[in-house]
Amino acid sequence: MEWKSDCRILAYYENPRHGLGTEVGGDYLQTILVSDYGCCLVTAGFGSLSAQVGIYTTDDCLFKNYDLTACSPQLSAATARLNQAQGNAAPEVSLPAFYALQSLMKRTPEGQRLVDLYWQHTAEVLRLLWANSLLREQAADILTTFQPGVAALLSGNAQSSPITQSMIDQLNGLWSALIEKASPALKTALEQERARFNNFEDFVNKDFSQWAGLLEIPAPTQPWIFISSATREGGRITVECNDIPGTDLTLWRSGNLSSWEQVLNPEVSRSTHTIRFIDPAPPAGSVFYQIRR
Repeated sequence: MEWKSDCRILAYYENPRHGLGTEVGGDYLQTILVSDYGCCLVTAGFGSLSAQVGIYTTDDCLFKNYDLTACSPQLSAATARLNQAQGNAAPEVSLPAFYALQSLMKRTPEGQRLVDLYWQHTAEVLRLLWANSLLREQAADILTTFQPGVAALLSGNAQSSPITQSMIDQLNGLWSALIEKASPALKTALEQERARFNNFEDFVNKDFSQWAGLLEIPAPTQPWIFISSATREGGRITVECNDIPGTDLTLWRSGNLSSWEQVLNPEVSRSTHTIRFIDPAPPAGSVFYQIRR
């Protein structure tokens, strides 16, 4: 890891650990801080890939609980679009949607356990995927197959998205392939989690709200929006989160967390389940952002 004092990126804050999340009218508002100073830049490498993430150093526990691969857009984006190296026109994977799902899972003890288990074995799973093109293609297909259901869950409309037998067959195919190549620890974890749900057959013909119930994670009744990245570059700040189709989202900023102003006329772009705001003229120094609906 490389430490630098001229970090220009960001800090993330999540409720309840950092106390900056608030409930307003049934909506959870997440606040992030983008700062020009007071943070360190950590460089992480995996094979030929490398990525950097800024960590705001005034909060010790933030750094201790942060996972580098979760924070590094370049490394994660390469992981998500696993089969593009094969020259295939793969549907776009929305990383913000899956980050939002992770933030939702953390709100229950069982969901937190599953998140911890995932990150415990992430490095090995990535090694297996990058070593095997077939596994990469299977993983990419799984992400794009389940992504509409995840988006429906995050929109508060999970009942509209059913889980089919073919989806579970696809998941079991990847699961079995990973088990064949896994270390004893990963193999045990994969086998145990699949056995809990009768080889995932318990999910068949369930919607994503029922799926969430089986996993003991929340199923929102209102849109769940999570800011997954924010960067300052060239005098502009880009804020990215999962998109909720048909919902008007607005970008707000504050210099002190007390008074807020809407960012007027931001640049807005939407892609598959992802929305990006660009604040073209942010104030100098530190600034807090929220996305509201």
